[in-house]
Amino acid sequence: MRPFVESIAAARGLSVVAASDAHVPPEVRRAYTLLEAAVLTIESVVDAIRDPTNDLTGEQESR
Repeated sequence: MRPFVESIAAARGLSVVAASDAHVPPEVRRAYTLLEAAVLTIESVVDAIRDPTNDLTGEQESR
């Protein structure tokens, strides 16, 4: 799924982020995005998300 999502985002000039939609504790932190920001502000987080070097991390589970 990731290459498909990345190709759609690239075609639209968008960044890809990962997030957990956990419903039970063992699923928490299965997907997340690591961002680098000097200070924690809305603007710095948005800028970091737009940075193409952000790091998608997590486990992908087939359904």
